[in-house]
Amino acid sequence: LIAFLNDVFFCIFPETFLTQTDDEAMSRASQSEKPPIPLRIFQKETHWYRFLTRELDYGTLLSKDGTFGNVSAKQTDNMLFEMADLENFMLEINQRQRRRSISSLREIRLSGKHRSITEQLLEKSQSGMPTWYHWIDYCCQAVSTRSVIPFESLGYPDMHGCYPNLPQQKLKCYPNALLNMVGHLLERLESNKDYIPKVVYDLDQLVATRRTYNTSKFILNNDIVKLGRSNPNTTSLQFESRFEGGNLRKVIQVGPYEYDLILTPDTNQMNEYYHTYYFQVSNMLTEISYTLNIINCVKTRSLYNSGMQPLVFSVTEALLGRPGWVRIGGNCVYYRNFYSRGSSSTAAKSSETVTSYYTASFNVHFRHRYDICYFAYHYPYTYTMLKTHLVKTNQLLSLKKDIHFRTDVMCHTLSGNPVILVTVTELGDRIQLKSRDIVVLSARIHPGESNSSWMMHGMINYLISDHPFAKLARSKFIFKLIPMLNVDGVINGNHRCSLAGKDLNRQWVAPERSMYPSIYHTKNLISYLHRIGRTPFVYCDFHGHSRKMNVFLYGNNPNLSWYTGDRLQKHGFEFYQFPEILDETSTAFELKYCAFTIKKNKEGSARVAIWRDTGISRAYTLEASYAGFDTGGYKGHQITTRDLIEMGEQFVESLVRLKKSIEQGKSPTRRFEIGAEQKE
Repeated sequence: LIAFLNDVFFCIFPETFLTQTDDEAMSRASQSEKPPIPLRIFQKETHWYRFLTRELDYGTLLSKDGTFGNVSAKQTDNMLFEMADLENFMLEINQRQRRRSISSLREIRLSGKHRSITEQLLEKSQSGMPTWYHWIDYCCQAVSTRSVIPFESLGYPDMHGCYPNLPQQKLKCYPNALLNMVGHLLERLESNKDYIPKVVYDLDQLVATRRTYNTSKFILNNDIVKLGRSNPNTTSLQFESRFEGGNLRKVIQVGPYEYDLILTPDTNQMNEYYHTYYFQVSNMLTEISYTLNIINCVKTRSLYNSGMQPLVFSVTEALLGRPGWVRIGGNCVYYRNFYSRGSSSTAAKSSETVTSYYTASFNVHFRHRYDICYFAYHYPYTYTMLKTHLVKTNQLLSLKKDIHFRTDVMCHTLSGNPVILVTVTELGDRIQLKSRDIVVLSARIHPGESNSSWMMHGMINYLISDHPFAKLARSKFIFKLIPMLNVDGVINGNHRCSLAGKDLNRQWVAPERSMYPSIYHTKNLISYLHRIGRTPFVYCDFHGHSRKMNVFLYGNNPNLSWYTGDRLQKHGFEFYQFPEILDETSTAFELKYCAFTIKKNKEGSARVAIWRDTGISRAYTLEASYAGFDTGGYKGHQITTRDLIEMGEQFVESLVRLKKSIEQGKSPTRRFEIGAEQKE
């Protein structure tokens, strides 16, 4: 009885037991063999709870007649009731109630033993799990997201927003991991002679054998009702990646608790770019060390050997009040394996001798029996998340009369998804607007670099806030933001390419409108501003870096160019000033990691091509590490979404400081030049 009351108390007051969920806590098995009592209550009543909170907290999003935009009331009811129809629970509801308007759902009588708990949950909904949007908002936006392979569900972490307040975790290095791996491989060869490997997940087969598709295009997530339930047909881990951003192609079980994973290639890729991943795991047991080996990586180095760990999101932990992506995994190691890349690979055709794949291997203990967990290389940020965030932002700003926030469709991708252009500034007359400098910023040209989206997310939220620096920024600048350049790549789980099969950050010199529409229109926007005398004050393209720590910039110093003609240019080293200010403003930024060389193989990148086309001296690439920090105040810690969001905020602050510094006639100190020839 005491245990029951204790569980119910935690369910009602979730904020009272928010804890630091780190890799050590996650590796300790939960004492309960079944889902905790609050979780079982959620499984029964969760959809009603969500609809009620939707109506109470977000009812204004519906039209006066209870519809979504141009969708009729009947279609709205059918759509929303379809979303609630989990495991035929709706069959218990009277058909007359089923036809009632969604606005009357708050009047539905819940079962007696759950009603009081649900009501108290509703009272706590404003201070419950931290989210930036409601899950129904996400579902509605997901309808228009076009993918190559039809999705089976929505990712639970993506549906339920971001959790930026989890604490930093320390970098975890395993000095003997590679040596231990050699021993493990030898042991595996010996012990698995009698073990026959078996395929437990095959995306190609699933796609080829699927007969029916969801014609309504409305996809949901039913992870909650699956929690605590095992697959009676197998004891193997179960895998899934048919959701937005997922990219797992095949899984082979090579031992009782060991699995080899193969990532999907970038769509139509002409070079190999296997690196980042996002997939779901279920049917696990506790007190067991599972080994996951991602065996078709191609980079020669990885931050796994420098203390980085994989990210895991536990659905059970989220429902128990501890939501968020957590770094877990022991014996993380990255090494060259014995699988050949084949004669068709880029490496084999070139003069390089590296023709093997690499393996990223780690061990994991699961905290909850039959949980559902999502694994990711870095914090996912989907295209649907971006759309939902921008819609929500527009709604919030409808009450503010002093901010100009506008979203436009700049163009459409090869699969027909809109590429969004965001404009942010302070409202003003024509003279005021003409006096403001223009800042153009872009992100996510490489789909696997989701850290760039988190920085952009932080920047957008900061720009519309009431912070003094945000107000100054809006009064001094007109921001033109392209938050996601490679939309198709993000949706389909690519690491580097668009559907054209090419790296978009090598197409800026002469982008084809039909093949690379987002690059074509972004470059033309900047060129147009240059032609009319409104050359951008700063252009920056946001990226993620897989081999370096901290956050840093790449810029263009003509003195360090491969081309002799560039070295004859006269300049005032103005490109140094902004990174110097960023270094003073941001804890995460590290000046000594910046580089200003102009290499021949970078001519097709945004930074170099925009500088060469328009003469913008402050054209940069902002790089954020996938792993963490080895200097400064965050030294020894792995990077979090909070750090990335904060970096976006500090980028805006630094722009304001830069403008003020120029107005005061200050010049760059050029203290960077000690390390000016840093390698990119």
